[in-house]
Amino acid sequence: MGVDELVWWAVSLLPEDERAAAGAELVAHGVRRPGRDEPAVLPAEFAERRLRAADTVRACDDVLAGPFAVDWPGLAAAHARVPFGRAQRRALVARPDCPDELVPALVTPWDPLVAARVGARGRAVPRSVRLAVTARIGEVRPALVRAVLAHGGPEVATELVTGVPHLGLLVRAVDGFDHNHADVVTAFWSAVAALLRPWCGDDPRAWRAASAAVGEWPGTFAGLLRRVAALPGACPDPRVLVHAPVFAEVVAAASDDEVAEMAARHLSRLRVRGEVLRQFVERLAVEGVEPRPVFARLVRAAHPSTAARMWAHGQDSDLDRLNELAAERDPELRRFLAARQPRREPGDLVAALRRCAGAVEAEAVLAGVDPPWGELERAHAARPLPEPVVCALVDRPGFPRGLVSGLSVERVTLLAPRSAEVARVALAGDRAEVALVERIRRAGTLGDDELMSTLRPAREVLEYLHTVHRREPDDPWVRRFAADVRRAARSPGFWTAFRRALTTARGPLGPLLSPVNA
Repeated sequence: MGVDELVWWAVSLLPEDERAAAGAELVAHGVRRPGRDEPAVLPAEFAERRLRAADTVRACDDVLAGPFAVDWPGLAAAHARVPFGRAQRRALVARPDCPDELVPALVTPWDPLVAARVGARGRAVPRSVRLAVTARIGEVRPALVRAVLAHGGPEVATELVTGVPHLGLLVRAVDGFDHNHADVVTAFWSAVAALLRPWCGDDPRAWRAASAAVGEWPGTFAGLLRRVAALPGACPDPRVLVHAPVFAEVVAAASDDEVAEMAARHLSRLRVRGEVLRQFVERLAVEGVEPRPVFARLVRAAHPSTAARMWAHGQDSDLDRLNELAAERDPELRRFLAARQPRREPGDLVAALRRCAGAVEAEAVLAGVDPPWGELERAHAARPLPEPVVCALVDRPGFPRGLVSGLSVERVTLLAPRSAEVARVALAGDRAEVALVERIRRAGTLGDDELMSTLRPAREVLEYLHTVHRREPDDPWVRRFAADVRRAARSPGFWTAFRRALTTARGPLGPLLSPVNA
C-alpha cells in the first residue's frame, strides 16, 4: 500500500466527529483521499472494439486494465448481439467485478476452458453454473469444482454429491486439490459422511462398504445407497471413516495389512495426504485406540500433533527419532520423552548439560532443577552450550538474554515465540518477518506495546496493522494503535508530519505517534 492510503486508513480509525479535521489538514496539503472520486467508465463501444481485436487472454486483460469502471450492461448487450470468443470470455468471466447474471451467458455454449476461470472471481459460483458443473462433472477442471465447494458451504457440497451422475469423477476432481485447500477437502468428506450417516447408522459393516465404494463409484450417490447392503467393503476409505461414528471400532479391528492397504489405495496419490493422515491419526489418539507399529508409520507420514506423536511413540524407531528432533521446539513432547528416561542426579549441572546428546536428555537432566542462570550464563560466555540444551532451557522462567548469543538465526527464529528474550533478539533487526510477528503475538510472548516500540520500519508495521484490521477489526493491537493516533492527532500539524515521517522513517512506529516528535 502507498503511504497516502495508509495515512487515510489511520484517519478512518478516528471517531467520526474527528475525521473531518484530520481529512481537511491532509487535503489542504495536497494529499488526496485514495479512491475518493468515482472512476471514469470505460465506454462499452470502445471496450468491445478493443476486446474483439485482442487474440489472447492477456491482451483482453490489458484492454480492461487501468483506473476505469467497466460498463458491464454494455458488454453484456454486446455479447448478446454477437458472442465474444473464447479469449474474451475467459478474461471477462474471471474478473472479480463480473456480475453474477452475466456469468451463465459467458460460459454458454459450454466451454471447459472458459468455465474453469469462473473460480478466479473469488466468490460464490452462480447456481446455474453449479448445475452445469454437476451435469458435466467429467468435463470440468478441478479448479472450478474447488471454487464451487470453497464458496458454497455444506449445502452446496451436498448438492454436488447427490447431483453428479458419476460420483467417482467428482472424487477424482477433489483429489486434485492441494494443501492450500485442505480445509475444502475436509469439508467435502464431512458432507459425504453426513449423507451416509442416516443409511449406515452405527453399523461398522455398512460404513466399511460405503466408504470403500465412494471413491470409484461409477454412478449416482443414490445408486450407491441402494447397493450398500450388497457391497463387499474390502478396503474402507479413511477419508470417510474419520467422520464416522464407528471410526475407532472399524480401524481397531482392521489388520496391519488392511490398515496399510487403506492408506496406500486411498491416500497415496493425494496432494493433501499429510493433512488427511493427520486427521486420521489424531482421531486414533483421541479415541484411545491401542497404538501399533502400522499406526506409528502413518503418524510419521502425517503432519502430526503433539498428542499423536506421544500416543505412537515407542512403536516405530524412525518416528521415535523424529520425535526426538521435534522435541527441541515442542516443550510438551520434550517433557513426555524426558519422563521416560531414568532419573539421575546431575552433579555438576554444566558438565552434565554439555554431555547431553539432545534436548530430551537435557530436559531429563533439568527435571526438578531450578536453573542457576548466572552460572549458566558464565559457562555459555566461556564456551557456548549446545543449541539443543538451550532449547530445553528457553521455556523456563527467567531465561536470560545472555544464553541467546551464539544461536543460529534459524534457531532464534524457531525459539522466538517461546521466550521474550529470544523474541527481542529476533525482532531487533531492520525488518521483521510478518509470519514471525504473527507467531510471537499468538504465543503472547511480547505485548503489543513492546511490539509497537520494537518493530521496524514504521511503514511496514502500519501495513501489518492494516492487514490485521481487515482480518479482525476489533484486534487489541489495532484498538491500541487507534487510541495512540487519536491522542497524537490533538497536536496541530500531526497528520502531515506523520505522513512525511512515514516515507523516510527506518525506526519503529511508536515514536511517530508522539505529538512532540510529530
